[in-house]
Amino acid sequence: MKFSFTKSNLGLTQEEVIKAEENKGGGSRFMDPGVHSVKIVEADFHKNRDTQLTSCKSDPTWHNIKVVYENGAGQRHNHYVQIPTSKLTFTVNGQKGPKESAFMFVKFRQFCAGIGEVADIDATKLGALMNKYFSTPNKLVGKNLEITLGYQGAYLSYMEGKGDEAVYAIMNKDGTILDPGPYTKKTAVVEAAKRQTIITELELLSITSRVVEAPVEEVAAKAEKKEEEW
Repeated sequence: MKFSFTKSNLGLTQEEVIKAEENKGGGSRFMDPGVHSVKIVEADFHKNRDTQLTSCKSDPTWHNIKVVYENGAGQRHNHYVQIPTSKLTFTVNGQKGPKESAFMFVKFRQFCAGIGEVADIDATKLGALMNKYFSTPNKLVGKNLEITLGYQGAYLSYMEGKGDEAVYAIMNKDGTILDPGPYTKKTAVVEAAKRQTIITELELLSITSRVVEAPVEEVAAKAEKKEEEW
């Protein structure tokens, strides 16, 4: 392999490189479906648009937190986490009246596992965890984890254009084309309704902890030192 770089044929100036780095290559600011290694770069209580309160409308004992993940390309994904304050069940208003559900706690527990913590149902342990991270959510900033983004059903795939003129194709959950269109967002929803198809949004499907265990040698050394001290 022979390399031949000269000032005349490099094709990029230092200014252009800096600009490209600032724009993260000119790509999307948001993450695509798939697995991403991310860091939490923002975390704070989130106010409901209607009530301007951080508490959930159907169950005020639970509160909303907005967590922002960022990958190595500078792309971001927003995740809204609901946290308990006094009980682990979440009140859901169903057709037969309010009922208590464990579903929200399971989702909260999954988030905690993603940051390397266990959301125990023991009141003392859970209280310690809540005080450690969730009394002041920005304590979550800097946490590294791995997230999987995807769709639960059909979705819209951007093709070209900007703003109201942007056009989309309707895709199947597995990424194959259901209808190439092209459609605007509004006409795509109408067409999907004709097919009795619900258009879904990109969402967080799973979270995996990236907490690294100590090397075996380090663990063994600590155990040996403790035994000598004993």
